[in-house]
Amino acid sequence: MAQKIYIVQAGFLPAGASDVTGWRSHSFYAGRRAYDGAVAEYEKEVRKNLHPQRRFRVVCAEDCSRKDTYAYVCGFKSSAKTL
Repeated sequence: MAQKIYIVQAGFLPAGASDVTGWRSHSFYAGRRAYDGAVAEYEKEVRKNLHPQRRFRVVCAEDCSRKDTYAYVCGFKSSAKTL
């Protein structure tokens, strides 16, 4: 079984956009208590960066070389607005 790796990613939500494009990896946590460490780092970043268009999320991946293996874990989730 592959070791789970939790990644804190940061992104910027452009004005008028409904979702972040180009998430950038911020911190990596693997091994025991990895999830707790990633969430603590995520919460610290959210408190530190109060920019309204700054977004953070925690994703999980067994293989970090493939972006399509990332699974969304927690964080800000923006949704498209419907009229």
